[in-house]
Amino acid sequence: MAKHSIIIGILSIFLIASVAFSQSDVHYSIGLRYQMASWDTDMQYYASLDDLLNDVLTDFDSEMGHLYGPTASISYQKFGFSVTYLMGSWEFPSYPYWYSDYFGNFEEDEVTETFKRSDLIITVSYRVLPRLSVFVGFKNLKLTTEYKFAYNTDWNEEVDATGSGPGGGIAGSMPFSRTLHGYATIGYMDIGGDFETENLIGEGGLRMYFGSSPIFASLGYRYESFDGGDTILHGPILTAAFYK
Repeated sequence: MAKHSIIIGILSIFLIASVAFSQSDVHYSIGLRYQMASWDTDMQYYASLDDLLNDVLTDFDSEMGHLYGPTASISYQKFGFSVTYLMGSWEFPSYPYWYSDYFGNFEEDEVTETFKRSDLIITVSYRVLPRLSVFVGFKNLKLTTEYKFAYNTDWNEEVDATGSGPGGGIAGSMPFSRTLHGYATIGYMDIGGDFETENLIGEGGLRMYFGSSPIFASLGYRYESFDGGDTILHGPILTAAFYK
Protein backbone atom coordinates (compact mmCIF):
# COMPACT_ATOMS: atom_id res chain seq x y z
CA MET A 1 0.00 0.00 0.00
CA ALA A 2 2.82 2.43 0.84
CA LYS A 3 4.50 1.83 -2.54
CA HIS A 4 1.26 2.46 -4.42
CA SER A 5 0.71 5.63 -2.40
CA ILE A 6 4.15 6.93 -3.43
CA ILE A 7 3.46 6.22 -7.10
CA ILE A 8 0.04 7.86 -7.00
CA GLY A 9 1.49 10.83 -5.10
CA ILE A 10 4.27 11.43 -7.65
CA LEU A 11 1.89 11.31 -10.61
CA SER A 12 -0.71 13.49 -8.86
CA ILE A 13 1.80 16.21 -7.97
CA PHE A 14 3.03 16.50 -11.53
CA LEU A 15 -0.43 16.38 -13.08
CA ILE A 16 -1.47 19.27 -10.82
CA ALA A 17 1.77 21.13 -11.60
CA SER A 18 1.26 20.71 -15.34
CA VAL A 19 -2.12 22.42 -15.07
CA ALA A 20 -0.99 25.12 -12.65
CA PHE A 21 2.12 26.00 -14.68
CA SER A 22 0.88 25.87 -18.24
CA GLN A 23 2.94 28.79 -19.53
CA SER A 24 5.03 28.25 -22.63
CA ASP A 25 8.33 28.49 -20.73
CA VAL A 26 7.37 25.65 -18.37
CA HIS A 27 7.97 22.09 -19.57
CA TYR A 28 7.15 18.79 -17.92
CA SER A 29 7.16 15.04 -18.52
CA ILE A 30 5.34 12.14 -16.88
CA GLY A 31 6.22 8.54 -17.68
CA LEU A 32 7.44 5.11 -16.65
CA ARG A 33 10.88 3.50 -16.40
CA TYR A 34 11.76 -0.19 -16.65
CA GLN A 35 15.16 -1.79 -16.15
CA MET A 36 16.16 -5.41 -16.66
CA ALA A 37 19.01 -5.61 -14.18
CA SER A 38 21.65 -8.05 -13.08
CA TRP A 39 22.68 -7.78 -9.42
CA ASP A 40 26.31 -8.84 -9.04
CA THR A 41 27.64 -9.13 -5.48
CA ASP A 42 30.73 -10.35 -3.69
CA MET A 43 28.65 -12.88 -1.72
CA GLN A 44 29.73 -16.51 -1.61
CA TYR A 45 28.35 -19.84 -0.34
CA TYR A 46 29.37 -23.42 0.39
CA ALA A 47 28.24 -25.64 -2.50
CA SER A 48 28.77 -28.97 -0.66
CA LEU A 49 29.42 -30.36 2.80
CA ASP A 50 33.05 -31.02 1.85
CA ASP A 51 33.37 -27.37 0.84
CA LEU A 52 31.98 -26.35 4.23
CA LEU A 53 34.43 -28.56 6.12
CA ASN A 54 37.33 -27.30 4.01
CA ASP A 55 36.15 -23.67 3.89
CA VAL A 56 35.89 -23.58 0.06
CA LEU A 57 33.48 -20.89 -1.16
CA THR A 58 31.63 -20.47 -4.49
CA ASP A 59 30.55 -17.12 -5.97
CA PHE A 60 26.87 -16.33 -5.42
CA ASP A 61 25.19 -14.71 -8.46
CA SER A 62 21.58 -13.58 -8.80
CA GLU A 63 19.12 -14.29 -11.55
CA MET A 64 18.03 -11.38 -13.75
CA GLY A 65 15.74 -8.99 -11.90
CA HIS A 66 13.50 -6.07 -12.80
CA LEU A 67 13.09 -2.47 -11.63
CA TYR A 68 10.09 -0.37 -12.65
CA GLY A 69 8.13 2.69 -11.61
CA PRO A 70 7.02 6.25 -12.41
CA THR A 71 9.23 9.18 -13.30
CA ALA A 72 8.29 12.83 -13.63
CA SER A 73 10.05 16.13 -14.21
CA ILE A 74 9.23 19.80 -14.55
CA SER A 75 11.45 22.67 -15.69
CA TYR A 76 11.26 26.45 -15.80
CA GLN A 77 13.84 28.32 -17.84
CA LYS A 78 17.20 26.91 -16.64
CA PHE A 79 15.89 25.15 -13.53
CA GLY A 80 14.55 21.61 -13.30
CA PHE A 81 13.06 19.27 -10.72
CA SER A 82 12.51 15.52 -11.06
CA VAL A 83 11.23 12.57 -9.02
CA THR A 84 11.66 8.87 -9.81
CA TYR A 85 10.45 5.89 -7.79
CA LEU A 86 11.63 2.40 -8.77
CA MET A 87 10.94 -0.96 -7.16
CA GLY A 88 11.90 -4.52 -8.02
CA SER A 89 13.07 -7.92 -6.84
CA TRP A 90 15.83 -10.46 -7.48
CA GLU A 91 15.81 -14.16 -6.64
CA PHE A 92 19.07 -15.98 -6.05
CA PRO A 93 19.55 -19.70 -6.79
CA SER A 94 18.83 -21.98 -3.84
CA TYR A 95 21.87 -23.14 -1.90
CA PRO A 96 22.47 -25.83 0.75
CA TYR A 97 22.55 -24.99 4.44
CA TRP A 98 23.98 -27.35 7.06
CA TYR A 99 23.31 -27.42 10.77
CA SER A 100 24.13 -29.74 13.64
CA ASP A 101 21.39 -31.86 15.27
CA TYR A 102 21.17 -32.81 18.93
CA PHE A 103 23.64 -35.65 18.42
CA GLY A 104 26.26 -33.54 16.64
CA ASN A 105 25.43 -34.88 13.18
CA PHE A 106 25.21 -32.59 10.17
CA GLU A 107 21.71 -32.10 8.72
CA GLU A 108 21.04 -30.34 5.41
CA ASP A 109 18.40 -27.80 4.45
CA GLU A 110 17.97 -25.58 1.39
CA VAL A 111 17.76 -21.78 1.45
CA THR A 112 16.41 -19.37 -1.15
CA GLU A 113 17.22 -15.66 -0.88
CA THR A 114 15.12 -12.93 -2.49
CA PHE A 115 16.11 -9.26 -2.56
CA LYS A 116 13.32 -6.66 -2.76
CA ARG A 117 14.47 -3.14 -3.40
CA SER A 118 12.92 0.32 -3.78
CA ASP A 119 14.62 3.58 -4.77
CA LEU A 120 13.26 7.11 -4.41
CA ILE A 121 15.40 9.68 -6.25
CA ILE A 122 14.74 13.44 -6.14
CA THR A 123 16.91 15.92 -8.06
CA VAL A 124 17.12 19.65 -8.67
CA SER A 125 19.07 20.74 -11.74
CA TYR A 126 20.46 23.87 -13.36
CA ARG A 127 21.33 24.15 -17.06
CA VAL A 128 24.84 25.57 -17.38
CA LEU A 129 25.02 25.09 -21.18
CA PRO A 130 22.26 24.60 -23.77
CA ARG A 131 22.52 20.79 -23.47
CA LEU A 132 24.44 20.29 -20.23
CA SER A 133 23.04 20.46 -16.69
CA VAL A 134 24.39 19.96 -13.20
CA PHE A 135 22.17 18.53 -10.49
CA VAL A 136 22.02 17.89 -6.78
CA GLY A 137 19.78 15.25 -5.33
CA PHE A 138 18.61 12.95 -2.60
CA LYS A 139 18.20 9.18 -2.71
CA ASN A 140 16.33 6.87 -0.34
CA LEU A 141 17.10 3.16 -0.68
CA LYS A 142 15.25 0.29 1.00
CA LEU A 143 16.29 -3.36 0.75
CA THR A 144 14.39 -6.34 2.16
CA THR A 145 16.13 -9.73 2.13
CA GLU A 146 13.86 -12.76 2.44
CA TYR A 147 15.32 -16.07 3.62
CA LYS A 148 13.13 -19.12 2.92
CA PHE A 149 14.07 -22.61 4.09
CA ALA A 150 12.77 -25.68 2.29
CA TYR A 151 12.23 -27.84 5.39
CA ASN A 152 12.72 -25.76 8.54
CA THR A 153 10.15 -23.15 7.55
CA ASP A 154 10.06 -21.71 11.08
CA TRP A 155 13.54 -20.33 10.28
CA ASN A 156 12.13 -18.12 7.51
CA GLU A 157 12.80 -14.44 8.09
CA GLU A 158 12.94 -10.99 6.51
CA VAL A 159 15.73 -8.50 7.13
CA ASP A 160 15.13 -4.84 6.29
CA ALA A 161 17.81 -2.24 5.60
CA THR A 162 17.21 1.42 4.75
CA GLY A 163 19.46 4.33 3.97
CA SER A 164 19.44 7.73 2.34
CA GLY A 165 21.74 10.56 1.48
CA PRO A 166 22.64 13.46 -0.81
CA GLY A 167 24.54 13.53 -4.06
CA GLY A 168 24.94 15.21 -7.41
CA GLY A 169 26.19 14.88 -10.94
CA ILE A 170 25.94 16.05 -14.54
CA ALA A 171 23.53 15.24 -17.37
CA GLY A 172 23.80 16.05 -21.04
CA SER A 173 22.29 15.34 -24.44
CA MET A 174 23.31 15.57 -28.08
CA PRO A 175 20.91 15.78 -31.04
CA PHE A 176 21.63 13.53 -34.01
CA SER A 177 18.46 14.63 -35.80
CA ARG A 178 15.23 16.40 -34.96
CA THR A 179 13.75 13.22 -33.49
CA LEU A 180 16.80 11.26 -32.30
CA HIS A 181 19.04 12.40 -29.43
CA GLY A 182 21.80 10.80 -27.39
CA TYR A 183 21.87 11.30 -23.62
CA ALA A 184 24.18 10.56 -20.69
CA THR A 185 24.13 10.97 -16.90
CA ILE A 186 26.90 10.55 -14.33
CA GLY A 187 26.11 10.81 -10.63
CA TYR A 188 27.30 10.13 -7.11
CA MET A 189 25.24 9.51 -3.97
CA ASP A 190 26.48 9.13 -0.38
CA ILE A 191 24.05 6.64 1.19
CA GLY A 192 23.98 6.50 4.99
CA GLY A 193 21.74 4.63 7.41
CA ASP A 194 22.14 0.84 7.35
CA PHE A 195 24.27 0.91 4.18
CA GLU A 196 27.01 3.52 4.71
CA THR A 197 28.13 3.24 1.09
CA GLU A 198 29.04 5.32 -1.94
CA ASN A 199 26.65 4.91 -4.87
CA LEU A 200 28.15 5.65 -8.31
CA ILE A 201 25.70 5.93 -11.22
CA GLY A 202 26.20 6.04 -14.98
CA GLU A 203 23.58 5.91 -17.71
CA GLY A 204 23.64 6.57 -21.44
CA GLY A 205 21.56 5.81 -24.50
CA LEU A 206 19.29 7.11 -27.23
CA ARG A 207 16.07 9.09 -26.93
CA MET A 208 13.51 9.28 -29.74
CA TYR A 209 10.74 11.86 -30.15
CA PHE A 210 7.75 10.74 -32.19
CA GLY A 211 7.20 13.65 -34.54
CA SER A 212 4.24 15.81 -33.59
CA SER A 213 3.11 13.37 -30.87
CA PRO A 214 3.90 14.59 -27.32
CA ILE A 215 5.65 11.29 -26.49
CA PHE A 216 9.27 10.24 -26.28
CA ALA A 217 10.98 6.93 -25.55
CA SER A 218 14.57 6.18 -24.61
CA LEU A 219 16.62 3.01 -24.56
CA GLY A 220 19.89 3.01 -22.66
CA TYR A 221 22.16 1.17 -20.28
CA ARG A 222 22.35 1.95 -16.57
CA TYR A 223 25.19 1.02 -14.22
CA GLU A 224 25.29 1.43 -10.44
CA SER A 225 28.01 0.39 -8.03
CA PHE A 226 28.03 0.17 -4.24
CA ASP A 227 30.68 -0.65 -1.66
CA GLY A 228 33.55 0.38 -3.92
CA GLY A 229 32.38 -1.93 -6.70
CA ASP A 230 31.72 -5.02 -4.54
CA THR A 231 28.02 -4.75 -5.46
CA ILE A 232 26.99 -3.81 -9.01
CA LEU A 233 23.54 -3.36 -10.51
CA HIS A 234 23.50 -3.01 -14.29
CA GLY A 235 21.38 -3.63 -17.37
CA PRO A 236 19.32 -2.07 -20.18
CA ILE A 237 16.75 0.54 -19.22
CA LEU A 238 13.67 1.77 -21.09
CA THR A 239 11.76 5.00 -20.48
CA ALA A 240 8.51 6.13 -22.10
CA ALA A 241 6.93 9.47 -21.24
CA PHE A 242 4.40 12.11 -22.18
CA TYR A 243 5.91 15.59 -22.34
CA LYS A 244 5.06 19.20 -23.02
